[in-house]
Amino acid sequence: MVQGPKESLEPESAAKAPADPGSPPPLGSVASAPPTSAQPSGAAVPGGSERAVSPPAPGVPTKFCFACGSQLDARAEICPRCGVRQMPPPGMHIDPLGRSRVVAALLGIFLGAFGIHKFYLGKMAQGVIYVVFFWTFIPAIIGFIEGIWYLTMSDQEFQGRYPR
Repeated sequence: MVQGPKESLEPESAAKAPADPGSPPPLGSVASAPPTSAQPSGAAVPGGSERAVSPPAPGVPTKFCFACGSQLDARAEICPRCGVRQMPPPGMHIDPLGRSRVVAALLGIFLGAFGIHKFYLGKMAQGVIYVVFFWTFIPAIIGFIEGIWYLTMSDQEFQGRYPR
């Protein structure tokens, strides 16, 4: 049995016509785009692609990636060269629970009668006591005083008194 050449699914005129640079490639064909200025060849990154990493602008604080050692902007969360998440710079403490001294103070001043600031700080039993006695207005007075007290504390003192 003799087989002839396989027939193309595309019309003959489309297969022989030169491709217009602005038009998309025909269906079923694989187009390879030349590297653009946004993706010049450079350092290897995970996944097999390569990408150049420009140094930070002059005058911008920098740090070094602890995995690959490249110089990064100090605010960078992920290294653009190796993709590893970076630690926050020293002195920039991020509370994983999101507790804030100012938020606790505002909750104490405005919603202290219901003990919302105590629930926010993780003091559930004290929060329940505030809710049970809110009708006496005593928790409102105590909550207002605690809110002012939180505002006068330093961040270190607040974190020491109300740890995560």
